[in-house]
Amino acid sequence: MNSSPNPMLDMLSQLSADRPELQPLLEAMRTQHLTHAEEVEEGPTREELLLQNEQLVALLKRARHEIKRLDALVENLQQETDATAQLQHDLAAALGACPHCWGTDPGCGSCRGRGGPGAYPTDQPLYARFVRPAVRRQAGPPPAPAAPAGAANPTFNPQP
Repeated sequence: MNSSPNPMLDMLSQLSADRPELQPLLEAMRTQHLTHAEEVEEGPTREELLLQNEQLVALLKRARHEIKRLDALVENLQQETDATAQLQHDLAAALGACPHCWGTDPGCGSCRGRGGPGAYPTDQPLYARFVRPAVRRQAGPPPAPAAPAGAANPTFNPQP
C-alpha cells in the first residue's frame, strides 16, 4: 500500500519513469493536479466568505423574525384553545354532562360514556347563564296577561 501523501503524483512519477515518451503529457497532468490541489486547499476568498457571512446573517434575521411571528401565533392559538376549553367545560356543567366527553366515549375515565346531558346535577348559575335564555327564546314570547273577568274588551266597540 502506498503511504505517500499524494498518490496521484506518485502514479504520474512512476508512469513518467516507465514511459519516457509520455513525459510531456504526464508533466502537464502533474502541473494541472498541483494547481487544482492548491485551489482546493486555498478555499474561498475573504470576500467570498464575507458575502456568505452576510447572506447567513440575513437568513438568520429572517428566521428569527419568522420564529417570533410563529410564537405569537402559537400564543394566540393557545389562548383561543384555553377559552374554548373553558366554555366547553362550563356548558357541560350547565347541562349536567361529563366535561371530558359529554357521554360519547365508553372509554372515558370520568363517566365511561354515561355522562351525557342530564347525567349529573346542573350548575345552576351556569344553567341560568347559558340554558335558560335559550329555552325562553325557543318557547316564544310570554302570553299576554288575561283581562279581568267582566272587563270590557277595549278593541270591541259596538255601535248603537
